[in-house]
Amino acid sequence: MKKQLFAFTLAAALTVATAGYGQSPFVPAPTAAVRIGLINIQRAIIESNEGRVAIERLQKQFAPRQTDLQTRQAEIEKLQKQLREQEKTLSDEARASLVSQIGTKTKDLNRASEDATNDAQQAEAQAVNEIGQKMMKVLDEYARKYGYHVVFDVGSPQSPVLWASASVDLTDDIIKLYNSTEPAAGAATSGAAPPAAKPAARPAAPAAKPAAPAAKPASEPAAKPATPPAAKKPGQ
Repeated sequence: MKKQLFAFTLAAALTVATAGYGQSPFVPAPTAAVRIGLINIQRAIIESNEGRVAIERLQKQFAPRQTDLQTRQAEIEKLQKQLREQEKTLSDEARASLVSQIGTKTKDLNRASEDATNDAQQAEAQAVNEIGQKMMKVLDEYARKYGYHVVFDVGSPQSPVLWASASVDLTDDIIKLYNSTEPAAGAATSGAAPPAAKPAARPAAPAAKPAAPAAKPASEPAAKPATPPAAKKPGQ
């Protein structure tokens, strides 16, 4: 099973993180030109030193649970293979016992997978909220210092901006300024970008849904574990 990375739950978290900002906007004089800036706040959080550290921490935190899910999935697949191969030779009692084991283990896997997903999403949201609140303070100070009247977030698919010059993108400047004011303990010094744009490691869903055994008795429970809900990783 390939290791999957959790996508940040930025939509909800950033709503909280940015609350309270922009309520007292700097209003330009009637004759002044409006200065507009853009930022990909999602990328800024992920690529900040503190964001990189958070990614590593969450990956390590949920790695054991991901391994556990993979192990449970392998056990189910082994039992299903046994049922398929011995379908014609098993007694009714042995077949019923095997089917029952598959059903029980599948339900347990579904429950564990859902719990792991929910816990990971909550941990991601908390990390994003903490970093986002501090980053908004940095952005607020930067915008006021350099006379920006409005800054749009282009990191969301719902962004109204269809095109803009790279010269008005403040993302890299805000990342550098944030790193200088909020150095992360243990931040990587290599400068390598995080894998993809989804910061936290999510316990992976089972690699493949267990195939239904051949000629199942009518009472056989469904053996396919449900895949955890997809995360919202975020595109840059």
